Amino acid sequence: MNVDRAADLEHIRSIPQLPIFTELDNSLSREEIALAINQQKNNRAVGIDFIPGELLKYGGDELQFAIWVHFDRMWKEEQVPYTFKTSRIKALYKNRGDRSCCDSYRGISLLSVPGKVFARVLLNRLMKLSEQLLPETQFGFRPERGTCEAIFSIRQLQEKSREQGRHLYLCFVDLEKAFDSVPREALWIVLSKIGCTEKFVRLLRLLHNDMECCVAVNDEQSEFFAVTCGVKQGCVLAPTLFALYFAVVVKEVLKSTSEGVRIRFRTDGGVFNLARLKSRTKVSHALITEMMYADDLCFVTESPDGLQQLISNFNESCRKFGIKISVKKTEVMSLDIQGNETLVIKLGGEELKQVHKFRYLGSTISSKCDLDAEINSRIGAAAASFGKLDAKVFSYHDLKLETKISVYMAVVLPNILYSSETWTVYRRHIRALDRFHLKCLRKILNIRWSDRIRNTEVLRRANVGGIEAFLIRRQLRWCGHVSRMAEQRVAKRIFYSELEEGRRKLGGQLLRYKDVLKRHMKRCSIDPLLWEKQAARRPEWRALVKTSVQNFEDRRLYELDAKRDELKARPPVAFRYNYVNGVLTCPQCARIFTKKIGYISHTRAYQRQNRS
Repeated sequence: MNVDRAADLEHIRSIPQLPIFTELDNSLSREEIALAINQQKNNRAVGIDFIPGELLKYGGDELQFAIWVHFDRMWKEEQVPYTFKTSRIKALYKNRGDRSCCDSYRGISLLSVPGKVFARVLLNRLMKLSEQLLPETQFGFRPERGTCEAIFSIRQLQEKSREQGRHLYLCFVDLEKAFDSVPREALWIVLSKIGCTEKFVRLLRLLHNDMECCVAVNDEQSEFFAVTCGVKQGCVLAPTLFALYFAVVVKEVLKSTSEGVRIRFRTDGGVFNLARLKSRTKVSHALITEMMYADDLCFVTESPDGLQQLISNFNESCRKFGIKISVKKTEVMSLDIQGNETLVIKLGGEELKQVHKFRYLGSTISSKCDLDAEINSRIGAAAASFGKLDAKVFSYHDLKLETKISVYMAVVLPNILYSSETWTVYRRHIRALDRFHLKCLRKILNIRWSDRIRNTEVLRRANVGGIEAFLIRRQLRWCGHVSRMAEQRVAKRIFYSELEEGRRKLGGQLLRYKDVLKRHMKRCSIDPLLWEKQAARRPEWRALVKTSVQNFEDRRLYELDAKRDELKARPPVAFRYNYVNGVLTCPQCARIFTKKIGYISHTRAYQRQNRS
C-alpha cells in the first residue's frame, strides 16, 4: 500500500475525450439495490461495522427499502459514511518465502458489507460502459470470460506457429504493486476522458478519499493509517477501475506500433476445413499483439526486434501513467522450432530473463509447445491437495464413502484438470493422469495392490469415470462454447484461423488441438461435419456431450474387461527348459540365464523371428 508514483498528468489530460455516458447519472432504483444485495456472497467476513451480508440478503423488503432510502440520500448529497472508507487487513502467508518478511504475506482487506453493496451498485453501472471500452484481449473480471480463454489463445498461437514453421516470441510482463500504485489523480482524469460523468467520478473519489486501514492480528489490531494511492483493495470496483486505466496505458503502446502476430480467419465453413481459409473475399484479417488478465500482460510477436519495440514503448507508457514494470519478474520466451534460441530483450538497460517454461495464470506454458511440464505440475498440485485432506477426510473412518468421493471431485479433480480444455493431449499424458486418478481412488476405497482389483472395478465402486472421459467432456463443451462466441472474440478468431505467413511441412504433422477434438468426436459418435450446428444450441449440446461421453466410458470399461478376460482365459504356454550342467542355456546361441522369465522372453523372441 501507499506505493506513490508520479504520473505525467499533462500527457494524460491530452487523451482524446470520448462521449459522456449519461446513464451513469440516473437516479438509483430499488431494483438496482435488490440486485446488488443478492449479488453478495454468504459466509464472508464482516468489516469494521460487523454487519454480515446475510442480514442484508434475508432482512426482507422493509430493510431493502431502508437501504435504498439511505443510498439514495448518499447519491444525491454525495456523501458516504466513514465505515465505507475503512477496512481491516488480515495477513495471509503465501506458503513461500521467509515468514519474517512482509513480502511473504498477502494482505486481505475486510470491508464494510453495506459499503460493498453500494460499490456493487456503482460497478453494475460502470460495467455497461467498460464492456464498450475494454479491448477483447482483456479477459480478467469480465462476464463470460476467464483464465481458460487467455490460456487457450496463447496455446493456439504457439501450436499454429509451430505447425506453419513460424517463430513466436512472448514476453510475460509483471508490474510492481499494480493495484496499489495507481495514481488516483491520474485515474480520475482517465475515467473522465473515457466517458464517465463528473458526478460518477466524484462518488468514486468519495470512496477512496480519506481511506484508512488497520492490521488485525488475532484479537488485536494496529492503529489506523491513511491509504493515499492505488485502487481500493478488496473492493469489487478495483479490478474494473484498474482494467480501464490499464487499457488506456496499453492503447498508448499499440498506437505507435504494428508488431504482433497476423492471422487470417473465417468462422463459417467448419473448423476442420482448412480450404475455407484460401478464399480471398470471405477471409478476415487480425493482428494479435497482447493478452491481458487484469494486470497480467503477455506480448506476442513474430520477431525479436518487434518484441523489443513493444517492451520499450510499453515501459515508456507505464512511466507516463505512474506504473512500474518489475524487471526481475518479467520474463521472455521463444518458441523452439529449430533448437534453443537465445533471445536478448532489454528493459531500461537490463536484460530480461529468458525461460523455457512459464506459469501463466496457473498453467505452465512451455517453449516446446508440449504438455509434459504442465501434466507434472497438475499432478503435483493435485497430490498436494490430496495429501492435505488425507488424514481428515480420505482416511477418516467415520466419513461415508459418498462424502469422500464428493470432496475428491470438488477439490482434487479440479486441480488435475485445470485448463485441460486447452490441452493437446497424447496418450502418454492421459495414462499419467489416469494412474494418479486411480491411485487416489484406491486410497479412498482402501483397496491395496495385493487385493488384485481391476481398475475398471475401482471406477465402478467409486461411481466415477476415468480421466479420459472427463477430458473429452470438458474439451467438447469448451469447443462448443468457443463456437458460440461472438465474431470479435479473440479466442474464436484464433481457433478458426491460421497465420498469414508460413507453410506446413511435408509429411505427417505433429498432433494438433483440432486432431484431438476430431478424435474425441469420433469416439463419441459425433459427426465432425455437423458438430457446430449442434453446438449452436447450448442445452442440447451439453446434453449430447453428456450422453455421448457416458456411452463412450461404458464401452471403454466393457472393452477393457473383455480384453482382460481374454488374456486370463488363454492357456499357459508350455516351455521346455534346456539345462546344461544344471544351468538354463539357450540351445541356439548358448546364452546362459539365471531366471526362467528371461529364458522364456528370449525363446519367444526367436519364435517371432522364425515366424517372420
